[in-house]
Amino acid sequence: MVRIAGLFLAATPLSLLASDVVFNFGFSGWRATVAARDGYVSGNTPLARTVISSGMGTAGDPYVYLNAFSDTVPLSPASDYTGPAFYGGYKITSTTLTADSLREHVGRSTRFGDNRNSPVRYLNAIVLSASRPGQDWRGSTVRFAGAIVFRQEDFNEGFTSGPVSIDELKAAVSRWGGMPCSGRWIVKLGEHYYISSTTFDYPPNGIPVSIGGREFVGNTRWARYDPAADLFFDPHQARFEPRSLKNVTAAGIYFVGAVNDADRSTVFYWALGEFSISGSIATIR
Repeated sequence: MVRIAGLFLAATPLSLLASDVVFNFGFSGWRATVAARDGYVSGNTPLARTVISSGMGTAGDPYVYLNAFSDTVPLSPASDYTGPAFYGGYKITSTTLTADSLREHVGRSTRFGDNRNSPVRYLNAIVLSASRPGQDWRGSTVRFAGAIVFRQEDFNEGFTSGPVSIDELKAAVSRWGGMPCSGRWIVKLGEHYYISSTTFDYPPNGIPVSIGGREFVGNTRWARYDPAADLFFDPHQARFEPRSLKNVTAAGIYFVGAVNDADRSTVFYWALGEFSISGSIATIR
């Protein structure tokens, strides 16, 4: 029998299809010594929605850059982009970061990895960054949080409708610069989003992180999360519980970071190079 993450069997008999790739964004990374591949974009392509700024850049009134969370209006580029739609939002607060230092795009080719001669590269990476060439960020205070989600209507053929059950989520993520960053997994069940108790660090060299199998089934708990109300998730106020991961209608990742000082020109660089979902459809006989 296929083991489905968090599926509690009811009295109604179910026929479970074999676990398969439900959705995939991006392509596997390749070494720079290999010829480039075709992708979703031909160059760095701006996101369809960008931040709205406010604040004065002081300790009491920091700059705030908000791209409000939405799962109805895409973040994915509105043109010159052939990939699946993605949704979400992010928020950045800072005492020094100015709007002209921000970059929000899908990258044609993004380097992951610390091998300078042959780094791993990803087509189509979703990139958010801030840098000041020739300057550093000493004395800066920056906070950063966001969520990227993919909806069921954009899942692979055979999974765009029906009760999708998840048994694995996988992502290739990276961060550079002076800001440590961590993440969690997100799923949507019914009308509500849930965020995982399981966390992962974003490595500076883009090592893929994944969750699945026994850990995903047995150890992960989920708490209600409303990214439209507040992108910054507070785990101390959350109630994590076991959750049946069937009828999943969206999935993605959450990211958060903070830095009070940075001695380099790039204070943060966050990228999602690949995201995939494995699972099955459960049908009532």
